[in-house]
Amino acid sequence: MDDAISESIFSYNNVSDWDQLDDINPTLSFDELIDIYIAGWQFGYKNYIFQMWFDADLPDNEDEQSWMYQQATARSNYAASQLLTDHLDDQGVRSEIAEQIVQIGWNDLEV
Repeated sequence: MDDAISESIFSYNNVSDWDQLDDINPTLSFDELIDIYIAGWQFGYKNYIFQMWFDADLPDNEDEQSWMYQQATARSNYAASQLLTDHLDDQGVRSEIAEQIVQIGWNDLEV
């Protein structure tokens, strides 16, 4: 998740590390915001699937746990692709969702 956030912020601001952001006023485009949102959803879904399978099967060793995590990763990648990414190809839809995310975040800020 850290990589997804960092890569989006670095790419949009044309920097290569967090220290370089101190010298500028960093920004994000709606596309980067949506990409971070999707990465967060995918990360949470992957861990949800893994924990559900883990609790159901209680694997005996690290190899079984690793296999479960790889399968959960594959399932979350597929879900993100099918449920989110494919439906967000329309730039208008992406922008509308990003604006809603910004508004919700803004309303939660305490000034």
